[in-house]
Amino acid sequence: MRTTTAIEIEHAVFTSNRSISGQGYRVVAWSPGVTVEEQQHLAKSSPSHNSMCDASDSAVALSFYNLRSGRHCVARTTHAGREQTGRGGQRVLTQSFVLTGEQLARFQNNPFSVLRALEAARGFVADHRLPRTLQPVHPSLALGARKNPSASVIASGFDAVGHQMMGFLLNHAIRAATVRERSPSLIAAGIEPAAIVVEALLLAMPVHLRSAFSFTIGLKFALSRRYRISMVGPDLAHTRRIIAGQGIQLLESADTNDVPAHEQSSWATMVLDCRNTGQLEALVALNGKWFDDAAPETLDHVARLRITLNHLEEFSIAELLTALEPVKPPPRSEIERQLELELTANADAVLSARLPVAPPEEVHSPCHRR
Repeated sequence: MRTTTAIEIEHAVFTSNRSISGQGYRVVAWSPGVTVEEQQHLAKSSPSHNSMCDASDSAVALSFYNLRSGRHCVARTTHAGREQTGRGGQRVLTQSFVLTGEQLARFQNNPFSVLRALEAARGFVADHRLPRTLQPVHPSLALGARKNPSASVIASGFDAVGHQMMGFLLNHAIRAATVRERSPSLIAAGIEPAAIVVEALLLAMPVHLRSAFSFTIGLKFALSRRYRISMVGPDLAHTRRIIAGQGIQLLESADTNDVPAHEQSSWATMVLDCRNTGQLEALVALNGKWFDDAAPETLDHVARLRITLNHLEEFSIAELLTALEPVKPPPRSEIERQLELELTANADAVLSARLPVAPPEEVHSPCHRR
């Protein structure tokens, strides 16, 4: 993947402002590279008055979604003083950053890395009084990196909500990023810290799937803004009223006992297994690779291979010998081929360490194929 020290990112600001043409919420400023079509999409997707879950002056909400133009939006919403209209309350300001697929890929398709880089580059605006024409922002790729390793971020997600809840959320995220039909929506209430949990979900997914995911954190749910997952506050009366009859799933608390029944995907099972066996670093390395075949059956096979690698030390001699046999049919993709080679090498190493002391009857014990 080609990298540079800094890239140029276009952006636009949506807020309420008084001008010659009137007042109200609209796109009030943008850099030259944001098209009219994209401005219209941003206007429809950006929140307006009384849209944030937290009413405090310091509240921050985050969003990530795909634009119809094919580019991606990473948005940050804050309060910017008092409303100038008679409604009262806080003025809501959303700054939307528009990235191409190539630009997002340089951040490993992680919108949180984009936001960290933008913050370090002082790319955020706080005042609603802006010139109509903005200059693009030039964040550094290096400044988007986390101080904590990716494995520790995934672990923090598990620590925040527990294994059952993380498995459920990851199962939804993987399905939402791979389905072809209309995006399945999940509203999750009371999950804290929501940003850590969502970034953990992204890092637990293959890098190529992250750009197909969408989320919002800290905004009240609106039918005009449907994301794959919406992290909202604990006040659900407004949410229940809006989604009545819409077929949208609502997770009402972060309590493990409230996790809905679901069929666990092989990928989510593998991530949980990596957590339980201390193999999160191996998971991060796997997810950082760009799959040449992203078919569901490939993901399933890759997940099974990774689980097998996690448990080789528990295999009997006969099972290790089976693991060394040629795979039939041959791997369909490069990522599967790499894992098969790793499995063969590791099985050989474990077998070599054990053979001198293995009892003769173990060599002839029944075995199963992976």
